Amino acid sequence: MSCKPPKPALSLAAQVELLKSRGLIVNDTTKAIKILSAVNYYRLSAYSLGLRKDDIFFEGTTFEQIYQLYEFDTKLRHVLVSAIEIIEIKFRTKIAYYLAMEHDPMSYLDTSLFKDKIRHEPLLQNLSVRKKGRKGRLS
Repeated sequence: MSCKPPKPALSLAAQVELLKSRGLIVNDTTKAIKILSAVNYYRLSAYSLGLRKDDIFFEGTTFEQIYQLYEFDTKLRHVLVSAIEIIEIKFRTKIAYYLAMEHDPMSYLDTSLFKDKIRHEPLLQNLSVRKKGRKGRLS
């Protein structure tokens, strides 16, 4: 198996120039450099995939458009993670309540109550690690 040699490292200013050479409009070079220093060239370039063919940007594509896509995705992920966390907590609470009421408060330790016996052991290990991490704390 052959490996490609790594691409040479480029300064932030050189990264902006590379993007410009590929047809990307950069209205504020200083701002673009600041964004690239915080976000990373490769992470940001993923948001440009629909705005270019191969390495050439479609006419009129701007750096600001790509960054707006990145910001939108970041905000959307934060909203979704918050919503998923609420659902996850409710779901875990219902499972814990059901097990405690139908069996006993320690029933999560009883392998016979679980359909997937193979996954039960890692669950217990995970809970044990979490419990150890909380020693001395009230939550």
